[in-house]
Amino acid sequence: MSLILAGFIKNTIAFVNSPQTCLLKWLPVPVKHVFNHSYPKMSEKEIVEKFPERINIIHFYKHINYVPKIYYLQNAYCELDVNDHVIPFINGIREMGSDCTVNKVILDFYYDVQPGPSVLPSIGGHGAVSKQETLKYINKVKSEFN
Repeated sequence: MSLILAGFIKNTIAFVNSPQTCLLKWLPVPVKHVFNHSYPKMSEKEIVEKFPERINIIHFYKHINYVPKIYYLQNAYCELDVNDHVIPFINGIREMGSDCTVNKVILDFYYDVQPGPSVLPSIGGHGAVSKQETLKYINKVKSEFN
């Protein structure tokens, strides 16, 4: 949501920690719940075809021809996030057309071992940083974009 709001509110900064940049690449059950609550009379296929910019942040940025300032914080330990969200996000930003305004995007990786559940170990490390660390990063974001 922060990535989308920053696209709507120009000259702001999105500070995100392990975001889902494409809803379809997240866990199927929560995604199904989102779709069922948001679009109860539509199939997943219809939703994806009709609203790609609501599902994939790169589609949204292409739709508005604008990429806001972004500080993207990511735990490199989370295999699923890195493979399904970070890498496609980087590739998508690189492929923005010349008519798209692309502001400064900072990717900041940290490595914190947080084992995932035995049924899905690839989501280990998806948890956010502590409140104290978050405050440290907020100050870092402010200095990086000033």
